[in-house]
Amino acid sequence: KKLYVSRMMRMMGNLNNSTSILGIDYSDPGTMTAIDYEIGAPEPHGIAINSDGSEVYTASYGSDWLFKLNLQLDTPSIEDTTWEFGYSVEKDDPYNNRLKPIQCVSVRDSLLLVTCEAGIWNSESNPGQVHLWNTNTMTRMDTWLFDVNSSPWHIINSPSTNRVYVVLKGDLYYEQYPDSDGVACLSYDGDSLNLEWLVNSDEFKRLHGIDISDDGHRLYVSGKIDGKLHVLDAESGDVLQSIYLGPEISSQPSGVACYSN
Repeated sequence: KKLYVSRMMRMMGNLNNSTSILGIDYSDPGTMTAIDYEIGAPEPHGIAINSDGSEVYTASYGSDWLFKLNLQLDTPSIEDTTWEFGYSVEKDDPYNNRLKPIQCVSVRDSLLLVTCEAGIWNSESNPGQVHLWNTNTMTRMDTWLFDVNSSPWHIINSPSTNRVYVVLKGDLYYEQYPDSDGVACLSYDGDSLNLEWLVNSDEFKRLHGIDISDDGHRLYVSGKIDGKLHVLDAESGDVLQSIYLGPEISSQPSGVACYSN
């Protein structure tokens, strides 16, 4: 009965952001307590937990570092690693964020996938990407590269297959790059990633959240600018339906959670 919360809090040029995540014990709702886990890197955003609750993973959006909290010990330990750019990257440097990791998903007890927004950094063009990590060794096994304007965002894993589904948020100036946003399906094994399908649509504008049905057949994706909920076939990527939720200014659909009774 524990909850872990990442704490990315970028505020209009303010670099005094959080460098920790929270662990909240809710076994007794009347006396809930929070523990601060200091990772020493700014803007932890992506967060995931393994199946038995013994490890929590988080990625720093601000400095491109990945962390593993070993929780089975009386005093939790923290392991960390950077994405290895060929030069020394300090954990607490908020400007060393070429890749800008967004979300993590634990698909097996030793495999973790991380989406990285990337894009333009100090006049450098970095493609959006998804990384496959082995969390036992904290080593990167494979990387899948998308277009520089793709901005891989939220990610969800299939409940029944070795597949994950990634929202490509697309470029901020979506009218200039109309095919930069979309939804991608990647399959994985122990050490490699493969693209199963990638779908773009004129209906998509600034995609954001994603979830999957319990049977693994349907994907639900929100469009923050198009004001729609898109329903896709998880096997083929076919867009089955685009449901209008309201004007973009008032609706701005973001997070998605699918509940099956």
